[in-house]
Amino acid sequence: MKKLLLVSILTAMAFLHCFGQTTATDFTVNDCYGDSYSLFSKLDQGKIVLLAWVMPCATCIVDPLNAYAYTESFNDSHPNKIDYFIVDDYANTQCGSLVSWVEQYQMLNAGTIVNSAVSMSDYGVDGMPKIVLLSGANHQVYFNENSSTEGFEAALDLALAENQAVVGVEEIKTESLSQLESFPNPAANSLQVSYSLDQAAEVKMDITNAVGAEVLSSEATEKLGKGTHTKTVDLTDLTNGSYFLRITTNDSSEILRFIVSK
Repeated sequence: MKKLLLVSILTAMAFLHCFGQTTATDFTVNDCYGDSYSLFSKLDQGKIVLLAWVMPCATCIVDPLNAYAYTESFNDSHPNKIDYFIVDDYANTQCGSLVSWVEQYQMLNAGTIVNSAVSMSDYGVDGMPKIVLLSGANHQVYFNENSSTEGFEAALDLALAENQAVVGVEEIKTESLSQLESFPNPAANSLQVSYSLDQAAEVKMDITNAVGAEVLSSEATEKLGKGTHTKTVDLTDLTNGSYFLRITTNDSSEILRFIVSK
């Protein structure tokens, strides 16, 4: 009985270790150029942060390089939005060696960190390479994989879309539009949308997909009165995936995320 209990405890501990966590662990460290970097501070400022732990060798480069190439494709449309760091796996490599390895593979915009405070063990099972994508004021983990970038592009697309949506709301949200809700979620062929107006206003609604492309839009309606309003949105032309619904008046905007699953 004691042996069975011990096995159960060890199994549970192993499961928790493999699962890792869904939010980031903060750190403030100097990178290999001596500049201080605070993770939560950057995330709170709207940055998207990519960490790739490596043991500098040829077998570790494929996935970090693939992730780097995809993040670089957003430089023009999202300048200075993504911070990419190559992190030494167990902080036992000299900074000069890690920097040379990164330069060898032309990842010239990637930062480098050699510091045990930036630990891949915070995100489940250790592995080289290990790639973790972080974003948002809630410090969310969008991607966490060992020796793989399968699904990374979709994760970065979603992080960019959600990050941009939240920033947009914070910039223009006022009290005139509030209590935006939708149901069901996930939705199949239609979505019920409810929102409140604190004053009469013309209202426009649009829906974008995970990469920010508009897939549904309505012209401004006649002016609606103060109070709660509901609307049924037809989703029959949308494919399965994540979307963002925005309700806009002349002086305010609210955004929420919903999922289509048919």
